[in-house]
Amino acid sequence: MKTSLTEHTEFRSNRLRASVPPWFALSVLLCLFAAIAPPAFAGQLTIAPADDLPAAVASLAAGDTLLLKAGVYNSICFRTPVKGVTIKAQYPGRAWIRPKPPYECGVYADDRMACSDITIDGLDVTAPIDGIRFMHGQRITVRNCHVHHTGNMGLALHYCDGTTVEGCLIEDCGSGYESVSGVRQQHGMYLSGDLVTVRNNLIRNNSGWGVHLWPYATRSVVANNLILNHPRGSGIVYRRDPADADPANGNRVHRNMVSNALNGVQAVCGIGDVIADNTCVGCIWAVNLQKPAGRVYLDANIGGPTYNPSGRGVLLPPATQPVSRAGAWRGITSQPAEAPASQPAEEP
Repeated sequence: MKTSLTEHTEFRSNRLRASVPPWFALSVLLCLFAAIAPPAFAGQLTIAPADDLPAAVASLAAGDTLLLKAGVYNSICFRTPVKGVTIKAQYPGRAWIRPKPPYECGVYADDRMACSDITIDGLDVTAPIDGIRFMHGQRITVRNCHVHHTGNMGLALHYCDGTTVEGCLIEDCGSGYESVSGVRQQHGMYLSGDLVTVRNNLIRNNSGWGVHLWPYATRSVVANNLILNHPRGSGIVYRRDPADADPANGNRVHRNMVSNALNGVQAVCGIGDVIADNTCVGCIWAVNLQKPAGRVYLDANIGGPTYNPSGRGVLLPPATQPVSRAGAWRGITSQPAEAPASQPAEEP
């Protein structure tokens, strides 16, 4: 007996339904949903000054952002090691961090805690001791912040590899302490570590040094900063670890403008470093090389003499080596590993 096409189709469908267990169909639906569902995003928690700030900070997990509405807040303190957290002002410059006793730092982690991948963005910070302080960690980023009128350091980020400070105004820090010698040792920023980046900041009127990379900095960059009024110390000072004799770990200090300081750029135990295209006005020494461990490469630094008693600073004659552009380290034949291998063409 012949069957119609409709009857044949119904027969095959009934047989297929009977042979497929219900759990299989459910699994297919779940897989399809997972494929088309929108990706999950990390959490964002928005709080106001009246909310419980310590509880909000304690609740943060990797990938979370704490968004601060405009207003005045107490200290932000990380009591446990955290990773991948952002603290951000909803409106840049309008989240004011003003610690109250017993807190003495603006944004900080317990000194025993190693934090990583932390971003502080858009905050206005004043504190009795340090404005922003992390003593251990990796990849701490401070961006678009105004840190000012602190008793001690503006930024204290020690032994933190991969630190980035960019787009910040750091001013009038270090007013609360005087050393035994009577020389203020509080700085706009006091950093140390490997692969530290300080760029595009305005740093002014701090009681000690402007940018202080100590006790060591390796493979680090200080670039495109305006650093004003540090007559007690240097606009920029850094120190290489004397035990590290590898020129490939050299630092770069370039395209900064320093005004009114003892030294524009002070390099201690340098080797393989590049100091180029800095303008230093009102400084006793534009570049001060102290205890160099090897060659330090100098190119087109403007505004004053170079202190180079060891002869290890490779001075490039300005008549034959005009101001370099776009990071072209002209005249340097032995370069740090991260320097460009070839020189870009000169602009007309």
